[in-house]
Amino acid sequence: MHWGWYAGVFAVAAADWLAVGLNRPRWRIVTKPGVLLLLIAGFTLASGWRGDGAWFGVGLIFSLAGDIFLMMPPSFFMFSLAAFLIAHIAYIIGLNQSLIVPGWELIITVVGFIVLGGLFYRRVRSAILCQPKGHWIRFPVLVYLVIISLMVFSSMLCWLRPDWPFTAAGLVSVGALLFYVSDSVLAFTRFCGSIRGGRLLVIVSYHMAQIFIVAGVLFRASKI
Repeated sequence: MHWGWYAGVFAVAAADWLAVGLNRPRWRIVTKPGVLLLLIAGFTLASGWRGDGAWFGVGLIFSLAGDIFLMMPPSFFMFSLAAFLIAHIAYIIGLNQSLIVPGWELIITVVGFIVLGGLFYRRVRSAILCQPKGHWIRFPVLVYLVIISLMVFSSMLCWLRPDWPFTAAGLVSVGALLFYVSDSVLAFTRFCGSIRGGRLLVIVSYHMAQIFIVAGVLFRASKI
């Protein structure tokens, strides 16, 4: 399989990172959606939509929608949250197309995510409740946190799935974790306060998350 189109993805992603670092919002009208558009195009050209790969294609499309909503006024934030929520659900379905044999690794992973997710939500929830519409916003945020945690958890389970090669499982796991980092920093900066370099960290980890997930899915498809 040819991976040359990834060069274009990285070039546009780097341009978007530069736009964030230099605070050039007009550049981002092109660069921000451009990254996902190129990923979707490359995913399509690489026949990524075959079989259960279609779920990841759906996830990319809704991720693109989420990116576009984030570029709009703050009143569109909930639309963005909903779009990314659907994207994560699509990824979860795509990652759970085969059965696994439960083991102690599964128990440790579950407990770890429950503890980390609970601590993070507790911190963000306090800040959300201080906002005018906080009592309403906290519930969608909680649902989103649960869903993205399930997505990361599902990616980790790929290590136990015989139809997921070692490299493919590693790529989607790293991608899912980067997605978690990106969304966690985004939620923290939105509700709790700014972080030095937070905007750049959000977009870099987000783009790399999508790139790693797509790479893992396509690598797996090439080995089947």
